[in-house]
Amino acid sequence: MGGVPAELVGTITADGFTTKEPRPGMRRGIGLALVSRIVHRAGGTMDVFPGPGGRFEIWLPEPRLESETPVMTGKSIE
Repeated sequence: MGGVPAELVGTITADGFTTKEPRPGMRRGIGLALVSRIVHRAGGTMDVFPGPGGRFEIWLPEPRLESETPVMTGKSIE
């Protein structure tokens, strides 16, 4: 594929979507679907842009620590 046609932007990450010919015993259309799922489960977004080159942008939130360590100030409380 020489890029993403505008009419396919909304469906290209669907499970099973492919522009390739079917091959016996081989499942197609799972790569972008898996990436999309992983990104969304991590709280991120994946944008697909039409046009030549197949441009995809993935944004992921910065990971948060589950328990933050108290910051030591160097002052003692007595």
